[in-house]
Amino acid sequence: MRKPKRTMIMKTRMAVLTLVVALLWHLVIGNVSDVRCRWNTSCLLEANFSIGDDVAIYWIQFPEILVHSFFFETDRLKKQDKRFRGRTSLFKENIGKGNASLLLKDVVVGDEGSYMCRVVTLTGISDSFVNLHIEGKSANCLMYIIDASKDSRRLCRFSVIQVHWWYSTWKLFSRRLFVFVLSMH
Repeated sequence: MRKPKRTMIMKTRMAVLTLVVALLWHLVIGNVSDVRCRWNTSCLLEANFSIGDDVAIYWIQFPEILVHSFFFETDRLKKQDKRFRGRTSLFKENIGKGNASLLLKDVVVGDEGSYMCRVVTLTGISDSFVNLHIEGKSANCLMYIIDASKDSRRLCRFSVIQVHWWYSTWKLFSRRLFVFVLSMH
């Protein structure tokens, strides 16, 4: 086995182990804050840490979606998940005071879920957990996209406004899309 491939395997194993440990901590310790935000507004996910040098901040949506990263005193967004591009920011003036809070703009129902903020400094590692709940009217829907060559189904959750937008937009491009709303909340 070549050395670069072995290094990649080790990095992958370490990332998985980190997520498993964080998830177990989350389940056992229960140090989780619940945040409720309205759809299409800005939302603050709070995280604090013990002040240290060489701060690196990683916000992850479980299971392993990179929401925001910051190290070497600047945002590092090259590997940021495309769903979060242009919608996240840290309060850089407060990082030196132990604040790693994330501002998430224009929240959508798909943002709902569990988040972890991992802060790494020379003095240690600090993890914070946030459960984000999106409020407002929403619907569970079963969306069928039928193509001549294949038939695929997908269970999705959108706000009612989004369901109509997706349906009307995709209807222009394909007459083979059907959206069925199963239940309202």
